[in-house]
Amino acid sequence: MTIVPARLEQPVSIALSGPDNAGKTKQIALLARRMGPAACGGGPLEAHDPRWERIKSAGMGSWWFETGPVEEVADVLACSYLERSRGVASAPVRLLDRGIPMLEASVAATVAVREELTSPAAADRARTLLAPYAEDLAAAEAAEHSVVLMHCQDPAEGTRRALSHEASITQTYAAYQRHLHDQVARLVADGRFAQTITVGKRPTIAVQDEMRRRLHPLAPGIPARALPGVRVVALGGLSRVGRARPASTCAPDTGTPASRSATSSRTAPAAAESRTRTRSARSCRPS
Repeated sequence: MTIVPARLEQPVSIALSGPDNAGKTKQIALLARRMGPAACGGGPLEAHDPRWERIKSAGMGSWWFETGPVEEVADVLACSYLERSRGVASAPVRLLDRGIPMLEASVAATVAVREELTSPAAADRARTLLAPYAEDLAAAEAAEHSVVLMHCQDPAEGTRRALSHEASITQTYAAYQRHLHDQVARLVADGRFAQTITVGKRPTIAVQDEMRRRLHPLAPGIPARALPGVRVVALGGLSRVGRARPASTCAPDTGTPASRSATSSRTAPAAAESRTRTRSARSCRPS
């Protein structure tokens, strides 16, 4: 008897892109924590090119915007993205922080600031700088399912929201963010992302829920929802001011031990994921 080995499903690579402070890293962390061993990451870009160690020791910001030749900046970024894309997935779903289109957006925003270019001229310059890698980049981009998180549809307002999360802002970084939002909006209009999710002012868990609903058809291991219809309310205050009493009276209870047990068993999974969301929200670099 001939034994035919079972066909292994091709791993799915999902790349979450978007401008700074749109929640990419946070949303990936939430989904990865929920999926456990069914998902793996690609690691930070700095882990995929040994030159980053020298760059970081000398000061990444100054290298990026001042001292590093733009050809070198493009080369280091392109090589990092490509090396990451060649990595072997250790799980059915591979979650990547920033997809291939963000490489073009980042390089375009960088040269716009450094060479004082308009957005269209910066896009042309970025394509020229990345031309030596075009074939490999196209193949890597085709292998990703790319999703972009946008603060909103207006690049100017998106820039304002991104910068509002920063403790201190230099003129260079603010200009970079303005150009980055313009470039990401251009890529969205050009159809470079499979899906676009607008964050707006929604809670983190609401964005996670939409992301899961959109990604679930790609792989069965991706949960279909994230606390749908649940509103999380946090009660604060000093000790012995009665936080626990109103919280305990909110749960439906008919007064019988059986009903209390049933209520606890129904709410435990939601509570666990709510705690996960709260912990991840406590954690919070250019794209």
